[in-house]
Amino acid sequence: MKVLYLTTLFIAAFAYANGSTNITSTLVSGHWTLGGSPYKMYNDITIDNGAFLRIDAGVEVIFQGYYQMDVKGV
Repeated sequence: MKVLYLTTLFIAAFAYANGSTNITSTLVSGHWTLGGSPYKMYNDITIDNGAFLRIDAGVEVIFQGYYQMDVKGV
């Protein structure tokens, strides 16, 4: 049982360390999945009119400073 627990812990840590996505654009849209999590924000971001951003359950969005998200779309 300990081997299964340690293996699961290692896989979770590895996925977390390697799945990071840096967001440096000011306009965002699309689909953010667990595979790219965490999404690290380095500036203010906007979801523009007519655009959408779907963020799956469990995805982490981490602002790297005092930034904001302006939602004009969906």
